Amino acid sequence: MNMDSTNSTRQALSIAALRLWRTAGREIRLETEGISMRPLIEPGDEIRVQLMDPDPLRIGDLIAFWDGAKIVVHRLVKIQRSEMGRRFCEKGDDLLGWNWIDEDRVLGKVVSIESCKGRLALARWPWNWINPVVGGIQSVWIALFEKSQASRPPVSEDSPMPGGCSGIGNRFLRGMLWIVNKLNRALLSFFLVSTRLLGSGQSAKVW
Repeated sequence: MNMDSTNSTRQALSIAALRLWRTAGREIRLETEGISMRPLIEPGDEIRVQLMDPDPLRIGDLIAFWDGAKIVVHRLVKIQRSEMGRRFCEKGDDLLGWNWIDEDRVLGKVVSIESCKGRLALARWPWNWINPVVGGIQSVWIALFEKSQASRPPVSEDSPMPGGCSGIGNRFLRGMLWIVNKLNRALLSFFLVSTRLLGSGQSAKVW
């Protein structure tokens, strides 16, 4: 058996195991890398993911999902329902772009984050209302941008954002998305500092 087929087999087994654990409602711990969820999640942070069916997920939740052989954690910003099922729009807090994924790729949601500066329990105040607010703001601007693109012809695959950007209106919306991203980062940074100083929204448990 060659290396490629071995890796494929291991990946298939990992996916199958995690989906089985999702049915059982298990929790897993992951060490993060990458900067797409700054400032809330930094490289090296440890997160606890509650494996679950996608039904309870809400806009603003931090979701874990399969991206090829990797598990990615981004924010859920939109949910699209149709006769074919549901699709989820995921976005990194530090990224301008976003993607739509099928619900069968979703593993669950992040319930806590541990870093050298402390632990954050996302189900506790103030994170149980900050995250929905951040997700809702992003959802509105993404909806406006996608609506503005719906009647436009396809553009180059090199476009940095879904649907591309053309015309004064689209340039304005893209600029607003950039501003919204910066405001969301500032909001998250403010509450990160506040909760660490006040001790609110933090878990005393060591997992």
